[in-house]
Amino acid sequence: IPSLLVYQNGEKLGHLHSANAKTEEQVTEFLEAY
Repeated sequence: IPSLLVYQNGEKLGHLHSANAKTEEQVTEFLEAY
């Protein structure tokens, strides 16, 4: 899984590094925060 970056209005709100994104559940949890 590549790293995930969350941007809003040109500002980076979140970054889930690929080394930390091991499971679908972890990715879903990260995305639900935004």
